[in-house]
Amino acid sequence: LKKNNVNEDFIKNLDPKAIFKDRAYPVVIQFIPLTFNPNSNNQIHAFKQENDWEEGSISLAQWIKPPNKQMDQQQVAHLLVTFKNPNNMNKGIHNGITLNKNCLQPKKNKGEPIQCTKCQHYGHIAHECTSH
Repeated sequence: LKKNNVNEDFIKNLDPKAIFKDRAYPVVIQFIPLTFNPNSNNQIHAFKQENDWEEGSISLAQWIKPPNKQMDQQQVAHLLVTFKNPNNMNKGIHNGITLNKNCLQPKKNKGEPIQCTKCQHYGHIAHECTSH
């Protein structure tokens, strides 16, 4: 399905409005200086160059806590960076990531655990719940 002509035929037969979403590889980078602006294309470009990543390797970069909720005297925050390429993500986790010549250690973003809305236990959803 990753080949362009195959996924076009698949979409045509499935639903012409359907789209393929690229897989995302999110990591959390802790203690990023607030002087970094994840919305700035220039800063993201410099960030990619400093870490020797190809253009387009980052699909999203955003603060975990919105800037309007950060404290006035706060100087660092955590950044969520979503990679399109698992090799860049794995290389960054293994070797560290550099930002303004500071080495930072990213961590794989672990999603929220699945919780049942019926019994409030983790590991299953209400449809599969066996409690009465």
